[in-house]
Amino acid sequence: MIRYNVHQDQERTLDIGATDWVTKDQLENILLEKLKDSHLMFTAEGTPYIATTGGRKQSKASVTVFGRGSGKISINGEGVLYFKNIQDREQVIFPLQFTGLLGKVDVVADVEGGGTSGQSGAIRYAVSLALRSFVDQDMVEKMRIAGLLTRDPRRRERKKPGWKGARAKYTWKKR
Repeated sequence: MIRYNVHQDQERTLDIGATDWVTKDQLENILLEKLKDSHLMFTAEGTPYIATTGGRKQSKASVTVFGRGSGKISINGEGVLYFKNIQDREQVIFPLQFTGLLGKVDVVADVEGGGTSGQSGAIRYAVSLALRSFVDQDMVEKMRIAGLLTRDPRRRERKKPGWKGARAKYTWKKR
């Protein structure tokens, strides 16, 4: 900061002397629930939430899952009906059904790039990662076995030189 000649403003200084710091055990007593050592954060009202990102094919999704919710799912400002295909909707809802948290948590997702299948897969992966903080270790293992926590590494294969496409070749004619 000094090297770049940036000086601290007194009005922008954070005063942490007026806040009360509590230990994890004291916070668990206040909230009446056990907390895991994860990236779990809390809103001003005390609602736990976790934000993660996921991807599939060319799609990227940033998802925030709020605990103690009413079951609302928002994708790019719309509901689950953002996806026209029912299979894509089921992809998004499946991790919530599998863990039994459908109707108990709120999901807010922003997704971009790719097609609808890639977008729904990216949201599914990000929601699955976020739900790890809301379930016990046995359920996390079941999610892993079901393939919810496995990233899909498949990508579009590149076109080869001298070929029509990635695998297709030009038709060879003798004459």
